[in-house]
Amino acid sequence: MVNRYTLALGLCSLFMACSEDPPNTTPDAGPVNWSLVLTHDSQLSGDLGETLVLQTFYSNSQQGGLEGENVRFEIVGQAQGASLTSGDQRTDAQGFAATMIQLPLVATVQPIQVAISAAKVEPLIVQISARRPEMVVLPIGQTERELRTGLGVATQVMVRRVGGGPVEGVTVRFAFRTDGNPIAEGRGIDAQGVGVALVTTGPSGVARVNVLTGSVEGDLRLSAQAEGVGMINFVYHITTRGGGEAGCRLDRDCGEGFICERQGQGEDAVYACVPETAAGCDPTDPIAAQCPQGYICDVTGECIPGGAVGCIQAGCEGGQVCIGNVCVDPCSDNDDCPNGQECVDDVCQEPNAPPDLVYIEGFWDTRYQFDMSEVLGPLGDLGAPLDFLDQAFRGNLEIPIPVIGDVIEAAVADLIAAYVPPWVADLVHGLNSIVHIFQQMQVVGQMEARHRANPLHVRGTEVWDRAVVMLIDRCARGRQDPNYPSCAEVNILLDQDLGDIGRIETDVPPFVGRLYLDRNQEWNVLFDREVHMDLVGLVRYVVNLVVSISTNGRFNNIPDALEAAIDCRGIQRAADQAACDLSGGRVCAVPGVEQTCQQAVQQAGLMIDQQLAELGLAWTAMDFDQYSRVYDDDNNLMADELGRWPEPAGQIDGSFRLIVNRPLEGAWNASRP
Repeated sequence: MVNRYTLALGLCSLFMACSEDPPNTTPDAGPVNWSLVLTHDSQLSGDLGETLVLQTFYSNSQQGGLEGENVRFEIVGQAQGASLTSGDQRTDAQGFAATMIQLPLVATVQPIQVAISAAKVEPLIVQISARRPEMVVLPIGQTERELRTGLGVATQVMVRRVGGGPVEGVTVRFAFRTDGNPIAEGRGIDAQGVGVALVTTGPSGVARVNVLTGSVEGDLRLSAQAEGVGMINFVYHITTRGGGEAGCRLDRDCGEGFICERQGQGEDAVYACVPETAAGCDPTDPIAAQCPQGYICDVTGECIPGGAVGCIQAGCEGGQVCIGNVCVDPCSDNDDCPNGQECVDDVCQEPNAPPDLVYIEGFWDTRYQFDMSEVLGPLGDLGAPLDFLDQAFRGNLEIPIPVIGDVIEAAVADLIAAYVPPWVADLVHGLNSIVHIFQQMQVVGQMEARHRANPLHVRGTEVWDRAVVMLIDRCARGRQDPNYPSCAEVNILLDQDLGDIGRIETDVPPFVGRLYLDRNQEWNVLFDREVHMDLVGLVRYVVNLVVSISTNGRFNNIPDALEAAIDCRGIQRAADQAACDLSGGRVCAVPGVEQTCQQAVQQAGLMIDQQLAELGLAWTAMDFDQYSRVYDDDNNLMADELGRWPEPAGQIDGSFRLIVNRPLEGAWNASRP
């Protein structure tokens, strides 16, 4: 923005004769050299469908990097299916300007050429080639396993680039291998009697089908082939077994002598009743034990959640040895073991349960409070793009009319508030508070616990019913509202249809735990958990709630709110009128203001989408230990509570996987229903 003296002088020379002599100018410092350079090679290549960043640095010898200058990006010649995110960009405070190019989905015959130009310099040419990536196809889950009749089992493969990164848009052919025989009764791919299905990989590189196991025992063979990439063969041994209906989530859903086991991985895992004797494993032979993928066999003979890298790969420290991919203390007698443990089969293990063991078997109402602020860090400034809209034209219009353009910018800056709805500030506040909302998110569920042959070892199954978040803005007087906290609580149903959002899926596999005495000789329980959850779906649900509350129900999602967040046409009229008034009718049209405004709105949408995308994969794995004091209030050796709410509640300690490795902390408790 120019100062008052310069403005007055400019207007004087534009509209009238001036008697005052102009001030002395500084001596000529010599010619000014202008430069536009690339920050990367002039010849680039990328995989089909990949997005590449094009960036330049615009400067001159007098000022260095130039801020606010226009740089134009344009595809010249045949685009061949490629597209630019935007054509004209303003340089930032350091002189950099950038845009993105989306490469085509088919290989290019000739390089794609992008011309980059700015004032006072020769244009630059960047040549970009789109290549077919080197890929591999990988199975998700076990390729050979035993399944019961009457199931629909998710079978999926992932297509990835060599070296990492999913590939979207690859066609995978799933087909039964029947050797010319008819498809067995009830079997099919996605539907009964269907033996072939073509599926295209999604953004995560995954292609999946639902295999119907039918009603006939015998081997089911299936291939998944990506042309030119590779083939995966699956073998499912189908048997008829008792134990109740195929579907289960808690052990009580199965008949006597059967328990509920997870078959398959991820969001499409299937739960089925299996004989209880088949659920164990052999810790001395982890390969033959055949625990499900993602599980390891611990020294108690239980399949427990475990990372891909255990002590088989990483080894053990401190004199421990690796058994069943778990580091344990070796021993020759009980004196070699820590207090409370005894030497069994040359490994330190808990002894048999004492007579005063407090049992925890039965059904429990569970409550968890997670602190997800670490993993949701990218959302900490979700309202910034909307705040950017509010500030987009304060000194940033760059109206190309000498002298008077600066005056118009000042006038529009004063009038801008009339074209930004008052609810925008509320929405900015609401969106910026989302991370705090997830600092105390709760999950409510039901758990069933069963003691094993050694009662110190416990097996658990659980269902998560709903998530509960606190939205203070729903309370008229905030925390001082007489109905707080109930007025702030929002219950979000899990694994149920939520309209436009769809389903927020959860996958809560069976888990194992141990009872132990602490230093005060009080009973405690420790569970080893792995839970999968559609965290991005949950975040989007909460974002939409915040939008609705902040706009008093005018809008239910960010795209609709963005579209109405600023009146671009009104701003164009304001700029035109300001120019007309200030110039005495000589200049009544200011080009490009509405376009600049609309670009700002689009950029805000892209910024929000990018922040949401930084969460990574929607299907998020949480690995955590949960432990708590066991309370037996009536001294009947049956627990009444696991942890007490709110204090001293049990503790949660773990981490997130798949998106970024971030800590997971929180509290939990369980009470008898």
